[in-house]
Amino acid sequence: MQKIVFAAAFLGIISLIGGGIYFSFIKNENSKNFLEDIGQSFSNDFKFVGKIELGEKQNFKNFAGEPVKKSIKKSGKVIISEIMTGADKSANYEFIELYNPTSDIVDLTGWSIKKKNSGGSESTLISSSRFENKIIFPNKYFLLANEGGYSGDIKADIFWPKSYTLSNKNNSVILYNSSEEGVEEISWIEIPKNQSIEREPLSGNQFKFQLNPNPQNSQRN
Repeated sequence: MQKIVFAAAFLGIISLIGGGIYFSFIKNENSKNFLEDIGQSFSNDFKFVGKIELGEKQNFKNFAGEPVKKSIKKSGKVIISEIMTGADKSANYEFIELYNPTSDIVDLTGWSIKKKNSGGSESTLISSSRFENKIIFPNKYFLLANEGGYSGDIKADIFWPKSYTLSNKNNSVILYNSSEEGVEEISWIEIPKNQSIEREPLSGNQFKFQLNPNPQNSQRN
């Protein structure tokens, strides 16, 4: 294992300030700033997803002690911003929220979303036919949901078949563009019922548990 040289004699400092918990990590001499990687602030709406484990690899870990991964396959104009995989009211209360962070309108015609199980097998979640003639405006969201379980106040832009479901454990979703290139893949070990994982900030690569999911569709400001 690669030897890690620390800038101080301890790995981290945990301090309690004004009712909020802040985690500080000491970076090694060859690493990026861990605080930039995982974020360091919390609010009443957010619960910390995990921790950094130091070693040859720095993996973001959730409460179960397993990596929560976000991997970019190819750079794309659209990102996955939030995922929910079930609630007490319905195991199929599921949604995926997309976001367009650019200044361009993105034509989603020909796009698709697949899910991947823990064994690596992919299957269709939302076929390209459901994205036909759909667009996502600059700095706007786009909401996808399970037609057999999602009943939120915010209407979905696209529903996927109720028989196609996400697992809250050991699952992934992959966003493909019209050229069938993987734009983004989000994998999780477990998403607790009634919660979602939400990208925070939208410009970053970190996800946190959202205790009060509030999905946005293409009509929301």
